[in-house]
Amino acid sequence: MIGTDPRYDFDFAVAGGGPAGSSAAISLRQHGHSVVLFEREAFPRFHIGESLLSTANDAFAALGVTKQIEAANFPEKWGARLFTHDGQSGRYVDFTNVREVTRPQTYQVSRQEFDRILLERAREVGVHVREACNVTGCEFTPDAAILDVATRVDGVTSRLHVRALVMLQAEEGYSLENSICAPRSRGLPT
Repeated sequence: MIGTDPRYDFDFAVAGGGPAGSSAAISLRQHGHSVVLFEREAFPRFHIGESLLSTANDAFAALGVTKQIEAANFPEKWGARLFTHDGQSGRYVDFTNVREVTRPQTYQVSRQEFDRILLERAREVGVHVREACNVTGCEFTPDAAILDVATRVDGVTSRLHVRALVMLQAEEGYSLENSICAPRSRGLPT
């Protein structure tokens, strides 16, 4: 493993390879941390599409995926209609009229391709990506999170010691909530 401290296999483990998990892993790696990412599915995987807001462009730049997103030829959008929770009222937002936006155009993405772009970028920056793996258990000690991980292909299990665990699962039915988990006595590594 590549952890800088021999007590740990990695600084961070990220559970979930969707946009949030891949983005968190990329950012952590860009800040010099050793990172392993566990995704329960093998890519490519079907996922319903997403309509992005133009503020996503700043995140694409920070993550280093702007060129890949542009090359994917997703349909472009220059605005969005936002509705209230009950769908009874709403308003149109023209991204070109929003001063805080650095680039007013964004995309309607195919999640299968969008997720692939982000996961490949995570690999490019040095994140250890493990697809078809489930985090099946987590135990906290005063100085580590100890993860039990099982591959979905052959059921082989392993144990990893990490400084902190980032859980990012969007689907219902997961018993672990979206959270950053680290032993409380030390806080997160810097």
